[in-house]
Amino acid sequence: MDIGGKRFKLVIDGVGESTLFIDQDMGFFILREMENWAEYRTYVFRREDLLIVKINVEKGLRGLPNVYREGDVLYSPIEDSLVIVLRDIKSMEMNYSRVGRVMDGIDVLNRVNGVSKAKIIKI
Repeated sequence: MDIGGKRFKLVIDGVGESTLFIDQDMGFFILREMENWAEYRTYVFRREDLLIVKINVEKGLRGLPNVYREGDVLYSPIEDSLVIVLRDIKSMEMNYSRVGRVMDGIDVLNRVNGVSKAKIIKI
């Protein structure tokens, strides 16, 4: 296991792949669920400067208003999803909690348009 967290490969059909790092301290509440996955099939979709990755992990944690940077991986309790920041954003709502970062492949994630099938693989 990586020191302080765990890496996952996000493979998007017809687009490519990216490596995500979920921090043990910031994302402990979802990491326990995700560590049980060998491979998790899901879908992703783009909403403006965010990429939504549906994970169906309901933890109900409230986020904080914050500035998020390109490559941040967030958890949205409202959508039960990971949210990847594709361009810096400022959120005034309590929708997101930072749980990790994109280690590589942010350029791949920026190519997603619409909805795509995907899978998350524990590495």
